[in-house]
Amino acid sequence: MDAAVTWEPWLSKAAEKAGGHILISTKNEPEIIIDTLNVREDIVKNNPELVKGLMRGWFKALKYYKDNPVEASEIIAKHYDITPEKYRIQVEGLLWENYATQIRSDEEREWIKAFNIISELKFMNGRIPKKPDVERSMNRNLLKELYE
Repeated sequence: MDAAVTWEPWLSKAAEKAGGHILISTKNEPEIIIDTLNVREDIVKNNPELVKGLMRGWFKALKYYKDNPVEASEIIAKHYDITPEKYRIQVEGLLWENYATQIRSDEEREWIKAFNIISELKFMNGRIPKKPDVERSMNRNLLKELYE
């Protein structure tokens, strides 16, 4: 294939292949890729505590990794069939924002901006029939209420 989009640890594995070359990554452009947690609306409505538990678990795991990168990478690396050292190298350029950062109002504005850009691009290239309403589609209430 001429080009592909992927993420770690598969990005580094692809780069190790003969002829493999990374054109651009978040190491070069940390703002180029964003990850989101998407949950079906019925689950959010019917079981918000389950979703909050997932979110709290994510932030707890981020803190654990930040505080204990060696031990955490030993746990994680075995699921990717790589060494803990290689895992740490592969994720060193990733920006995992903690709860305090995620909850800031300027961060919310950035998410709204990104949402609108992505929906515009998907609409323009025909991947979606109409642009979704950000107010209806993006719900940060559970994040705001996560530790209340």
